[in-house]
Amino acid sequence: REGVSEAEKMSQAIQAQIRSNSLEVRGYLSELQSWEKDIAKRDKDLSSGDLKLTKSKTEAVREASTVYTKTGPPPKETSVGEEKNEGTYVPAGFSELKKRGNDYYSEGKFEEAVACYSRCCSLEPKSAVAFSNRGMTYLKLRKYKEAERDCTIALKNDPKFIKSLHRRAVARKNQGKLEAALKDARQMSQLAPKNAAALSLFQQLQVAVKK
Repeated sequence: REGVSEAEKMSQAIQAQIRSNSLEVRGYLSELQSWEKDIAKRDKDLSSGDLKLTKSKTEAVREASTVYTKTGPPPKETSVGEEKNEGTYVPAGFSELKKRGNDYYSEGKFEEAVACYSRCCSLEPKSAVAFSNRGMTYLKLRKYKEAERDCTIALKNDPKFIKSLHRRAVARKNQGKLEAALKDARQMSQLAPKNAAALSLFQQLQVAVKK
């Protein structure tokens, strides 16, 4: 065979890019994992409301919600007046971002999960799931005001979304808004009378409100 066909060349290029993307992804995931050593300090900062991200960590969180194509390298850094390498990458789609956010949440990487869910909210502002998932993650970060806000938006998009009601009730409970939390819990128990979690929360709040 005298030469390599165009199809074979394209196949080789795609395989090379896949390997390159894999190495880059592993690189920033390795950096993210190194932050786990700082969990105790982060929890302390969260409880006092003084959490501040370092520049490198902020950049990595941003990267956590970006997906590159398999047809070319990510754009190179450019100087003022230098042409940017366009057309070699695309933002992640809604489904990919939601999946990535769920994965980060399962791994306990809540800031990275928020970054992914935030992109989802921007892409589909009428999605109850996107806002509810971000609200759920804010609960883990003890950002109860933000959690309540997101769950309220989710409920505007889907008034019968049980998970959003439950998460908003928890957020309100942790802010001392017991009457409002009880209202959410009561609505949950009406929509899902056989839901054990809804019934348990409703009973707890009934007792708390009477004290």
